[in-house]
Amino acid sequence: MRQNETPGLAPVFRPGWFDEGSDASSMARWFNDGEMRGHDDGHTVQIDYAPGSTLSVGAHTYELKQLHFHAPSEHTIDGHPYPLEEHLVHADAEGHLAVVSVLFEEGKANLEMARAWSRLPGGEGEPRRLEPPLLDARRLLPPRDDHFQYNGSLTTPPCTEGVAWIVMEAPSELSAEQLDALVHAMHEPNNRPVQPVHSRVVVE
Repeated sequence: MRQNETPGLAPVFRPGWFDEGSDASSMARWFNDGEMRGHDDGHTVQIDYAPGSTLSVGAHTYELKQLHFHAPSEHTIDGHPYPLEEHLVHADAEGHLAVVSVLFEEGKANLEMARAWSRLPGGEGEPRRLEPPLLDARRLLPPRDDHFQYNGSLTTPPCTEGVAWIVMEAPSELSAEQLDALVHAMHEPNNRPVQPVHSRVVVE
């Protein structure tokens, strides 16, 4: 990230979206007691969230819509890529988007991911209701709250601009077996290549 690297297209700046130094974990109000639906669409593994989980960024409140994965990562830190990246996609009442990005490296097994993975449908198919206990996205965040913030775009077509990105600086951990399972579920690499920063302002 620091080496002039971000995904996405030219940013659309909206002053007031970001509070510099804000605590990423305190911004999130993610719950796991609503209905969730999981599916493999042939491009990624995705979990859709019921209404109620929110993210506060500056004066904006966004609702968590879904999370999905990219392998390998679409962000790099000091030029270093990671085997997996999770995107938690949010939208506000006007349709503006905010995405929290979590990078993963090999390490300890994540028990929350293990519980959720056992309930995901195997193979491609239509979204299916997941049986509880459901995925608590807060338990996938890294232990440190340091993060980068910038305005960019979605990384998949139509690459919509004006997306508020929050990229966690420290990676979370998954075991080698968990990483292999998620990467295998992508079928093939589904990351967008890293893009130049150009005129973006990246706040650390």
